[in-house]
Amino acid sequence: MLCYFYGWTHISSPDLYCSKTPITMSTKQKQPFLKTYLEGEKLLLEISNTLLNQQMLFVRHNDGQRVSYKHVVWSKFKDRIFLEAVRVESLTGIKIPIPNNSENNRSILAAFSIIKEKSTSKTFFIEISDFLLSDYVEWERTSHQSIVKDLSFIKKVKNISNEVLIQTIWGVFKDQARITIPVDFSFYQLPEPMSPRLFDFRMGFRTENREGFLSNQTKNSIASIARWRLEKKYPNKTLSEPIKPIVFILSPEIPQKWWPYLRKGILDWLPPFEAAGFKNAIVVEDPSADNIKNTEFNSVTHSIVRWGNFRNVRGYEDGGGATINQVVDERSGEILKSDILMNSTLQFLMDAYFIRCAASDNRAQQYPFPDDLVGELLRSLIAHEAGHSFGLVDGHYGEYAYPFDKMRDQNWLHKMGHTPSIMTYARHNNLVQPEDGISPSLLIQKVGPTDTYSIRWGYTPFVKTDAIKNEEAFLETIIREQDTIPWYRRSIGIGEIIGPGATNEVVENDDPIKSAELALINLKKVMALIPEVNQDKKDYQVAERLYNKALDFWNSQMRQVLSLIGGFDIRYKIPAQKGRMYTSIPLDKQYKALDFFLLHAFNPPNWLANPEWRQDIKYSTYPDKLNDLQLHLLSDLVSPLRLKRLEHIEDNIDNLKICRKVMAQIRYSLFKELKEKQCMVDSSRKEIQQFYIDRLVFGIEYKGELSLGDVKRFLYSQNAKGIFKNELMLLKKEISNKFRKDKNDSCQGHLGLLLQGLKRLE
Repeated sequence: MLCYFYGWTHISSPDLYCSKTPITMSTKQKQPFLKTYLEGEKLLLEISNTLLNQQMLFVRHNDGQRVSYKHVVWSKFKDRIFLEAVRVESLTGIKIPIPNNSENNRSILAAFSIIKEKSTSKTFFIEISDFLLSDYVEWERTSHQSIVKDLSFIKKVKNISNEVLIQTIWGVFKDQARITIPVDFSFYQLPEPMSPRLFDFRMGFRTENREGFLSNQTKNSIASIARWRLEKKYPNKTLSEPIKPIVFILSPEIPQKWWPYLRKGILDWLPPFEAAGFKNAIVVEDPSADNIKNTEFNSVTHSIVRWGNFRNVRGYEDGGGATINQVVDERSGEILKSDILMNSTLQFLMDAYFIRCAASDNRAQQYPFPDDLVGELLRSLIAHEAGHSFGLVDGHYGEYAYPFDKMRDQNWLHKMGHTPSIMTYARHNNLVQPEDGISPSLLIQKVGPTDTYSIRWGYTPFVKTDAIKNEEAFLETIIREQDTIPWYRRSIGIGEIIGPGATNEVVENDDPIKSAELALINLKKVMALIPEVNQDKKDYQVAERLYNKALDFWNSQMRQVLSLIGGFDIRYKIPAQKGRMYTSIPLDKQYKALDFFLLHAFNPPNWLANPEWRQDIKYSTYPDKLNDLQLHLLSDLVSPLRLKRLEHIEDNIDNLKICRKVMAQIRYSLFKELKEKQCMVDSSRKEIQQFYIDRLVFGIEYKGELSLGDVKRFLYSQNAKGIFKNELMLLKKEISNKFRKDKNDSCQGHLGLLLQGLKRLE
């Protein structure tokens, strides 16, 4: 008999919560682990008495693409065995709550009747088939599914020394159809916990538990970082091999020609680990007969580089989304397993590189690319994902810190790269011009100096000295290097991009405007290459796809410049450090950025808006992706978040009326046709002008919805609304004058519609 419990149930028995056999180091080393037996369609589990109340992991691997896990214990009460999720007591001193049941120490997941005829006083047998073929347990990253019983079964099981592995097939309903999916489980015996390393928000490591997303907050919550257990064979040596290295196994479905590139991308992290004191810290194993056999089951005991389930599947040719699966011992932060999922398609990687670098790399002026270039792109991608596997999170590392003039300096690029970290979304170097003579190998993003810095902080073993008497002081010494080396700093940039140190998809350095100028020069050259690479194809799919991605890239460049307006330079610190966390961008730079942005965002050249080759294949003005992007940029330019930042700057710099000046400049630029002798507004500008008026009117009138939570964050202040009202009244006057004086048929209707929208203010 099997019972499920959705909440907390109290059973007042010491047997349920306390093992009668005390667990010591010696008994734990000798005791057996769980064992499974598949008898027909029934799966039996054997539990030793010594395992009761011993914490272990219950892992749902699914098909290897998604992994979720829980810290659990088995307990006994009368003639039943219970499986319970437990509140984890971290060695940092904090208790990690049970998801969806944070107020309790334990939460019963299921109860099983003991099979008396098979059990003894030392071992207990239970039947767990129904439990594994149901979806009553709440799992992170999964949703409940309606199980089809006649399609669901236990496929195969395997017992190893510290883990039981179970393969199942689930029949489920999806979109009213019956389908089958692989869902694998395991129970894993936890090792003795290692010593944790305390989390610090100034460094870019994830925490031992994803709940709460502490890595994305600017506060030092008590937590341990996630990292592998690396221990020196020779502790007294500055550089030593680890007792147990970090091992990745390449999956056999990966084409053999890519194996060397994937291996290199992971092993690019060897120098950072050497900086932390570990030689040969990483091992990458090719597929082999033994590895294929050992990795037949999804398991916590091995980390696999997977190729992705959607390779060559129609409809998924442009898929991105490489990521990792990780299993972490939440008691200490020890990473036990980290699969790398290479889900991004080759087309996705080639497109991104073509848009950025085809002007400077002849290898990219054909489609598809030659294998050596594709291999280098895979190497860069897996290097980024390997960083996640070592505990690092995505982030803005050292952005707005590298000198602009070094972005085209071959010596600098060779030593430092164009971005200090592979963990940023800077992508490849699109600033290098063809005439610079830079080697194409230096255009691709690689592991950088900030990655070495991060690994040094996270993995260097602490050795007590007279100068440094505790680990916290030792780690703080490393963090303080950020005081003098700005590219060691990180910013979060989630929810609100507050400055040029938190933008994506572009090469961030200390001069975003000059960067955008170079990027646009190269983008124009790339636009001219698009019809050439499509010339030998059987349709225009390549050209259309690359054009749309070129527009996305143009949008990213505009957003980088936009980040200067109401922007701040970011430097995370604790009270003991001098200086500010947020320093506003100098006003002259902000005004210069505004001028550049208004000119380029809303007056795009013809080579971007309407390249000649597209005239041969278009039949309608719809869709107009460029205009849609412009409207989003305009909305962002006058967003409540940006206006609040400008107000803050204004309040702290002798009230220089920054907000009024910015809004006045926007009005002047967007409606410059009103100053001309004859009003001539093209169709795209008409959409922009109407949207601007509607956006400001909406901003004045909108009161917010109660369901939005922190609604005031997204509302304009009374000050901003007043500026909006004043700007619109001035605009109304200008439009009315032009409407009366200029009888140009092409603009009369448009100006009349603008005035109609402004009547709402009366």
